[in-house]
Parts: sequence; C-alpha cells; structure tokens
Amino acid sequence: MSLAVFLNRACATLVFSTYESIAQALSWSGFFLFMSCLCGVVALFMAALLPETKGRSLEDMLAYFAELTGDRSILQVELAHQGEGLMNQDEAVYEEDAGTGNVVATGMMA
Repeated sequence: MSLAVFLNRACATLVFSTYESIAQALSWSGFFLFMSCLCGVVALFMAALLPETKGRSLEDMLAYFAELTGDRSILQVELAHQGEGLMNQDEAVYEEDAGTGNVVATGMMA
C-alpha cells in the first residue's frame, strides 16, 4: 500500500510541476486533449489487465492473487483453515494437485 501511495504522490507531483510548461508548449486545448488520451490509456489498461472484484469475498480475492503469484503459503493457510472447519459454507475449497503439487481451487464447500 505504501508503494501505491508513493507512486500516486510521485505522479501527482510530476503532473503538477510540469502542467504549465506542457500547456504552454501544446496550448491549453492540446494539453487537455493529451490528458484525456492519457486517461483513456489508463482506462484501457484497467479494463484489460485488472480483475473484476465485485461480488467476491476478500478470501476469494486472496486465493485468486495467491494462485496468480504462486504464493503457496497463503493457499496452505486456507487449506489448514478448511481442515479445521473455520471456513464458511459458501467459501471456496482448495486442494493440492497430486501430479503438480500446486494448490488449486476445486469448488465450494458442501
């Protein structure tokens, strides 16, 4: 989170410190066109590469990102909680694949 805040503040500082010189070079209409194009590129990036999280629990998202990054420690904790009966009935079930040794989501608890 601190990295995200740092990058946010660094980008805001960059835009603030350069907007006037860019606006003079491009004209104000050119500057606003440039910024709108930049916002469009960011929107396309977000739509194409960031997953939809609406309606998903934090546990589901934790497992999703753990699978993406290969973080077996988080998935092992989920397996341990599942074995102790600490998970809710509607949460995902995770098992270790015997062939590959990867932990995968297999469905919902019965």
